[in-house]
Parts: sequence; structure tokens; C-alpha cells
Amino acid sequence: MVRSPFTTEQQEAADRVRRQTVEQLHQQLADNIAHLDNRDAWQEWLNLARSLHRYSFNNTLLILIQMPEATAVAGYRAWQAQGHQVRRGERAIKVLGPVTVKAQVTDSRTGAVLLDANGQPRYERRMVGVRPVSVFDASQVEPAPPTPPVPALLSGEAPPGLWDSLAELVAIEGYQLSRGDCAGANGLTDYGAGKCESAPMSTMLKQSRPSLTNSRTYSCHPKQPNCSAQRPAKVSAK
Repeated sequence: MVRSPFTTEQQEAADRVRRQTVEQLHQQLADNIAHLDNRDAWQEWLNLARSLHRYSFNNTLLILIQMPEATAVAGYRAWQAQGHQVRRGERAIKVLGPVTVKAQVTDSRTGAVLLDANGQPRYERRMVGVRPVSVFDASQVEPAPPTPPVPALLSGEAPPGLWDSLAELVAIEGYQLSRGDCAGANGLTDYGAGKCESAPMSTMLKQSRPSLTNSRTYSCHPKQPNCSAQRPAKVSAK
């Protein structure tokens, strides 16, 4: 049996510090969530969250509170695995990480333990709490990570026939593909009139394909029973 290098008193002290840190992080969230009803504060969070899509809402907000200028965030070991080293003396950004346990899977109605194909109890990882986790921004490591590419709209004309083929697919689904004003967006899918026409044809067609997918996934077909649509949806692209 491997003995812990820490005494019972040291472990209890460390547990108290962790609990206090979690409480402080929760309090920071409670204090700052209310500020998001401010347009500028909401826009600031959106600007940060778009580059930190792997983190939850709570953690992106915690990162925003502690380091508003953050661009790319990862743990100490994760940076090392990518060939970077956190500089000595850098202050960690504290976020909340899950605490999980291995638990048997049970029937939600009877409470009976569910078995796998071999007749053995099934297990799953179950979240039972949170703990403070230290992460660091790209500005805190060496060598500096490469600057992420900046998204850009496509330029130029699309291949001949692509517009007609896409319009035919849209029509088969009971919708219409058109161009016109999308109020600043690159694409629009709705049930009313609306066209987009300000971007190059290549960008417009690129944005039309996910719009078609969304229409097939989330909109009822006009010919389906009990569909409330009175006219075909518009699948438009800027």
C-alpha cells in the first residue's frame, strides 16, 4: 500500500483551501452574471467565448473576469504537450473542473443494476462536484504559440452550375433559394420573404449548404401532416 506523502492535517488543510477557492469562484460568477445584461459586457464575453469554445459558459465567464485579454487557454501539462512552457511566476487563471466517480448504471425506475453483454455490471463516469483547476493563456507561455488564422469570406465566383444544383436540392425539400438582404448576416433561413446579395457567389453558396442542412433537420416539411407552415421556407445566402 502506497502511503500519502501528506499528513492527515495537511490533506484537511488542502481540502479547506479547495473548498474556499470553489466558493470564491461561485461568488465571482454570481456577482458578474448580472452584469451581462449590459450590452458592452455581453459583447465582451462573446468576443472571448468565440475563441474558447471548448470551455463552458461559467468557465469562459471566469476567464473573462480574471484575464479579459485571453485568447487561447489550456492547462500547464497541455501547454507542455504542445511544446510550450508556462513562464515562471505567471499567475494561473482559476476555472471549475468536474469531479467524477465510477458508478454502476442502474434502472431509473427499479434501481436494479444494469448488466453488459457479458453479464457484468455496467459502469459510467458520474459528475459529483467541481474543483478548482489552473489554466494559462497563450500570452503566459514560451515560445509564443502561432497566431490563429483570421476567418475570411471567400472571394470570386463559384463553379458553374453549383447555384442551380443547390437551388434544385432546396426545391426538392419544399423550400426556395434566393439572394437579397440578410441584415449583416452571411445567410438566413426563415419562413418569410428575405434575400441576400452583397457577398461573392462563392461565399453565398458556402453559407447556403448549412442553411439547407438546418432546414432539413429543424423545420417541418410543408407537405408533412400537421405542419403549420403555410408557404415554403426561404433558404437564403448573402
